[in-house]
Amino acid sequence: MKISYIRHGESEANILKVLSSKIEEPYKLTENGINQIKTATLSIKDKIMSVYSSPFPRTIQSAEVIIDSLPDKPNLIIDDRIAEINYGNYNGKPTDEKLDGIRKKQIAGDYEIRFGSYGENKREILMRICDFLIDMINNHDESDHIIAVSHSVIISLAESLISQINNLQKEHIHTHNASVKTFTLTKKDRDSIQQIIDELKGRKKQEEQKRKKMVKNKLRYFSGISKKAQNQSLNNYIEIAKKGVDNPELSNDILDLLTDGFYHADIKLITKRIDTTKLEKNDVILICAFKNAHNLIKLFIEHYRKIGINKFVFIDNGSTDESVEIITNCSNDINVDVWYTDDEFEGFKSCGWRQRMMTYYGVNRWYLDLDVDELFVYNGIESGGISKIINYATKNNLKAIGSVMLDTYSNKPVLNINKLDSADIQKVYKYIDRDTYTKMDNTIFKYRIFGGPRNRVFHIKPFLQKLPLIYVEDSTMNINPHFWYPFSVNFNSQIVSALLHYKFLPGDFDQYKEYVKSGVHWNNSSEYKVYVSELLNNKDLTFFDINHSMEYKSSKSLGFIKIIDDIPLNS
Repeated sequence: MKISYIRHGESEANILKVLSSKIEEPYKLTENGINQIKTATLSIKDKIMSVYSSPFPRTIQSAEVIIDSLPDKPNLIIDDRIAEINYGNYNGKPTDEKLDGIRKKQIAGDYEIRFGSYGENKREILMRICDFLIDMINNHDESDHIIAVSHSVIISLAESLISQINNLQKEHIHTHNASVKTFTLTKKDRDSIQQIIDELKGRKKQEEQKRKKMVKNKLRYFSGISKKAQNQSLNNYIEIAKKGVDNPELSNDILDLLTDGFYHADIKLITKRIDTTKLEKNDVILICAFKNAHNLIKLFIEHYRKIGINKFVFIDNGSTDESVEIITNCSNDINVDVWYTDDEFEGFKSCGWRQRMMTYYGVNRWYLDLDVDELFVYNGIESGGISKIINYATKNNLKAIGSVMLDTYSNKPVLNINKLDSADIQKVYKYIDRDTYTKMDNTIFKYRIFGGPRNRVFHIKPFLQKLPLIYVEDSTMNINPHFWYPFSVNFNSQIVSALLHYKFLPGDFDQYKEYVKSGVHWNNSSEYKVYVSELLNNKDLTFFDINHSMEYKSSKSLGFIKIIDDIPLNS
């Protein structure tokens, strides 16, 4: 069997000199690119049985030009296995020294390093190339000639792999636009390719064992938590280590931070009012980690007390204001435990803190997992409280209630409000976007939600989906602020609520500048870098927009947010 790999013609992304690894991006061929493909097709003299194409617009367009130029008009087959490399957070950017460094490490034999936080690694790329080649050998006669329209690095790696099975020494050669590289593969080559696949699977197994060992080395037992419960958490982290090898959301760095937060953080109980021996199955426990939240903590407690929460677990991360004093002086009709850690904050590490709390207070119960700037609401919460939506979840066999984060804001410029009492925050920050949200299906989270005022104003895409109300079982793990493990929990949920999200309050801007310096938030605090830069350049920046803003008056206002499911809570 002959296989001719053809790289797509010059594309608009090539002209812009940016990496394009998202199928939905509209980059197509330039006029020059179309002519390149027409010229390249002249070298194809054989009858072509099939044309396979990567699913990107630039490759499909190239394949269509090829088919139109061939007399026999072979059929077009789209195949994801010859798609462009997933460049993760490098997508849309030009190549740079850091990316070149990743390439060099891959060439030198690092099969696990990824192209950016959410990109592919060399092992994954080679696995799909091998899988494609074996399928082609199995599904075509030795006399067949097929075409595969793909991308530069994919073709170069395929060339290197085919040279390897034929014992040829071949240095890497760049694959130019519309270049044609033809190879011959026989049935006996299938075994050689399978050997490469087996070797790659062996590498994966080694990585699984390495991650498993990393988790076991973190093991540490705590007083107040049964050994059985702690062993369950250990087994869960080991499962995450093994199953997360090929999941960028569970990279080695993330796993390291999660387990550091769970095992190594020094978290001390300083105020105890919850008697864990008297907890009942229907008790809902709220967990919140915070630092210097004096402007929000009273509003936070009052909101949740009104909806029926009377058991609060706070993790104070080194506050220097009166936040803890406000908490400990709260009314006696609620039970509050306050824990303290001066461990340096990091988002994934704090998930480990929260997971330890859930292990301490016990599984097989509902938890509210929240930040101090988030108020959980659903349509009818004023009369139904927390019990009504839990009853709905139980009746419909849901393990979690999903929320869209609704950023709240005033009708004034962001930096024009210098000071507010806690009681005035809801009066001033009373506006939300009503129509700027997009919900996209996702294979891990069920949905990813984008939009809101930060998207409108800063042109970024913060993740706005959360599962704050969760029924925690033995296997439930807090591994990300926006989703849970196992991933089936995320799919066994429904977006029927919202989190009123109080950002950009007086004093927050100075805190955001500190986040930029420390890089403690996701992706080296990249979002906060945008906030600070834009606000420094535009002191009159405001979120309020007459076309998109509406006043949040009560939970009935959620009826205007189409992304929130309308459910019969009275049923």
